[in-house]
Amino acid sequence: MLETHQKIEAALEQRQDWLVSRNLGFIQSNGVFAMREGALSRLEIMEVKNAGAKLAEKMNVVFLDRSVLAGNTYTYVGYLKLESGYWGAVLNHKGELQMAPLDKKPEFSRQDRICFEKGQGRAFVMQGHQKSQSQHKAPEIERDEDMER
Repeated sequence: MLETHQKIEAALEQRQDWLVSRNLGFIQSNGVFAMREGALSRLEIMEVKNAGAKLAEKMNVVFLDRSVLAGNTYTYVGYLKLESGYWGAVLNHKGELQMAPLDKKPEFSRQDRICFEKGQGRAFVMQGHQKSQSQHKAPEIERDEDMER
């Protein structure tokens, strides 16, 4: 039991050091760790950029770290379930991978032509523009074990 407690303490300290080294947290004057304002949203951005870059590398395409635009047409390639929710993975007209926060799990097939409408909050709503010949639903894109959460 003591060994488990020590492992947990060491893991927590390591995580705090990681957050402090990235200016996401700090040690207060009383020695207590605290998160910086906006740290959670910065962590979400890091998570999406990391997942998008790894997926793009796997697909041998460029990851474009820009938000999708409502009204533009994209090719749907699948979705990721990240800590921050569902993210649609699409290719733009140049074949670059982009990701969009979604309000729910998408129900589209790979290669469907889709467009986005602005939803509530930061989320987008996907709408079908043109169905692909394939009727296979696009599965959740598997995350590599080395992807940071």
